[in-house]
Amino acid sequence: MYTNSIRQNEKYAEKYWYTEEIRLMMYAFGDNQFPLHSSAYLIEDIVKEQLHHILCKAVEVCDLRGTKAIQLEELIFLMRKNRVKIHRLLRYLRVKDMRNVNEDSVNVDGGSVPLEGLKQKNTEYQTCLSFLKKIDNTGELTDMNYQPFDKIMYERNMRADRTAQILDEANYMIFTQARRASFVHSKNAEKFTDWLQSFWKSPESPKIHAKSNIILGYLSRETVAEIVDLAMLVRKDASVNLVDTPGRGFSRSSPGTSADSASNQSVFVNPPITPDEIMEAMRRFWFQQTSPWDSTNSKKFRILAF
Repeated sequence: MYTNSIRQNEKYAEKYWYTEEIRLMMYAFGDNQFPLHSSAYLIEDIVKEQLHHILCKAVEVCDLRGTKAIQLEELIFLMRKNRVKIHRLLRYLRVKDMRNVNEDSVNVDGGSVPLEGLKQKNTEYQTCLSFLKKIDNTGELTDMNYQPFDKIMYERNMRADRTAQILDEANYMIFTQARRASFVHSKNAEKFTDWLQSFWKSPESPKIHAKSNIILGYLSRETVAEIVDLAMLVRKDASVNLVDTPGRGFSRSSPGTSADSASNQSVFVNPPITPDEIMEAMRRFWFQQTSPWDSTNSKKFRILAF
């Protein structure tokens, strides 16, 4: 599916908007400190394709709800079936809101206004939580006191912690910057909007609400993380000489196939993830059989971040 992209990405490098940001994200998620440009180009192509499909699905939800713009609610509705990833998103939005409140706080008579004393805003977190309460019949999506164990995020955090422990001060600062890399930031919000419009130009389709960019940017970053996770599993399999068979998928819970265990060596020692490893990761992702009926519907588009 992405073979043509690999052949042409070097020639058309100027068409790629987020090469350096993606390379930083790849490093933050466990790749070598200097990821390949060709791998970053390929990942951007995959992210664009994934986002385009997400937006197409969001349009279908807009039609059902009778709305004229793709808002937060449409995207949350699409994610509703994965409780772990819903809670991961809510944690992200909650931390983001806390940071914004802290930045917006003012000093009164030389003292800092306590967070609980600030006027509550209609934040993205509150909007998402309010919508989830309307569609959550069981309460498991909105119960913030009982959150499911996020094994994938735990492995990513452990990987990052091990990397941080072997870095000197200068390299630690670089790694910290890499962990902050994202598609949407206050300094590049217009860039993300322009990037979306570069492949979402359908005049008859609903417009994208400005607040939706926050979640779309989050989903883009999560897509990069998923690709790196899966590529590292491919490398782990190759290192133990596992025999690959057509249609073989991933099992993140199987012994010896964790992306966490695939990165025990230093990020300075492991070679950077290659386009071939990314393509193999995507091949396995596309043909991963999660139920006896999946093999009859192998052409169904799958979304990494969902």
